[in-house]
Amino acid sequence: MIRTNLRRAPAMIILFCLIVVSISLFAIAKDDGLALKPPLGWRSWNLFEGNVHQNEIVAIMDGMVKRTRKNWNGKLVSLCDLGYCDVGLDDTWQACNSPKAAKGMHYHDAKGNPLVNLDRFPSLLNMTNHGKKLGLKAGWYSNNCACNDQCNEETGECDMQIRQDVKALLQYGFSSLKIDGCGNEKNLTVWDKYITEFSKKPILVEHCQANDKNLGNGCPSYHFYRTSSDIRNNYASIMHNLASIEKYRATNSSYPGCWAYADMLQVGVRHGLNLAETRSHFAGWAIVSSPLVLSHDVNNDTVMDSVWDIISNTEIIAINQAYVGESGGVYDSSTEKTVLYARDGFRFEAPVHQYLSKPIGKNQVAVLLMNSGNETRELTANFDDIPYVDCTHSHGTSHCDFSVRDVWNHKNLGRFRDSWTVSVQSHDTAFIILDRAGTRTIRYDNKEHQQADATYQSEYKLDPTLESVV
Repeated sequence: MIRTNLRRAPAMIILFCLIVVSISLFAIAKDDGLALKPPLGWRSWNLFEGNVHQNEIVAIMDGMVKRTRKNWNGKLVSLCDLGYCDVGLDDTWQACNSPKAAKGMHYHDAKGNPLVNLDRFPSLLNMTNHGKKLGLKAGWYSNNCACNDQCNEETGECDMQIRQDVKALLQYGFSSLKIDGCGNEKNLTVWDKYITEFSKKPILVEHCQANDKNLGNGCPSYHFYRTSSDIRNNYASIMHNLASIEKYRATNSSYPGCWAYADMLQVGVRHGLNLAETRSHFAGWAIVSSPLVLSHDVNNDTVMDSVWDIISNTEIIAINQAYVGESGGVYDSSTEKTVLYARDGFRFEAPVHQYLSKPIGKNQVAVLLMNSGNETRELTANFDDIPYVDCTHSHGTSHCDFSVRDVWNHKNLGRFRDSWTVSVQSHDTAFIILDRAGTRTIRYDNKEHQQADATYQSEYKLDPTLESVV
């Protein structure tokens, strides 16, 4: 077993120190009130890839607010009721190789305006307004990868294009933005300058440039950042991207206003994952505080039936949203490795099993036991090994007595001394909460994610220089 060199001091002392460090880190984040908890939402790429249209995004928006399914306590809820209220349009909204494009550009005109594919998106403003009427926010995508524009930074061309992109973002009524790394509009400071100048409301920004050497040094101009390559629809890629979070967690570089993000969820996308792998995917993202961004067809009843119990599990979402000094990560893993293969040739070597933990407050600690092996295994969580679990030691005796709650099945399992053992199927997980006081249901407050704000659009004065793109 490989254990991190973590926290043999009393748990309360460690948590206090982490909180003090975290407070100082918060200064290296945008002080605009956004992303104080990991963002939740939906984004288009994994489902539609490059073949996306306005009517499809509108249909997804409708699906996000439908109350046709019950959560685990029997209440009819929508995805937005659960906090997934931001619907993001990804790449290929642009008019690639437009005759209106400036010389050497593909989708920006000579004034720097972004050119929209009007055949696919006849009115982005109507689309975002539709979302607002439903209580949703709408997200956009920039520095595109399809037909990317390599503007000239030295001549001021990139500055001009970023300025006009921000004006278009606001004029079209978007309230969040994913900035990719394919074009040359990579300067996040310039993006932030114009967002601050033109918008009266803060804009939620995703920094999607995983090769940026400054990642992990705070978020002065964005709110969450990609830590990995694009996620693929297989278990090997899931475990690869989950592992990419660890180095940022280890330096406490993922915190309110500045979250490490392992990419969109592949939950329910083209049935690439089996049920066990889907559970591991969602649980893994949840316990490391990665933003939970869905990308499946929310209007496909078969798909929704297969993943609903996972994505609507408010206990797991609450674990994701909790923050008490640390974002969660690996504390123990096996020395034995397994090579995970995907049909597309991708491969990743992972520990056969690994254990992750996260403090969630009120003397509760969430623990995730993952089995990446090819067969069912008995996994044991030794309480004294778990960070933030306060086992009292006296006269050579450990008093490690905790209540255990199974958050997958919403069941209290009773009190256990020193350890808890469970049988876990291949590629599946066990997900529990340890509680010194007794098994208590963790409450989920989703108010932060239900504040769709129409003023993002109404307070921005239309810019006549954008008439060519509206």
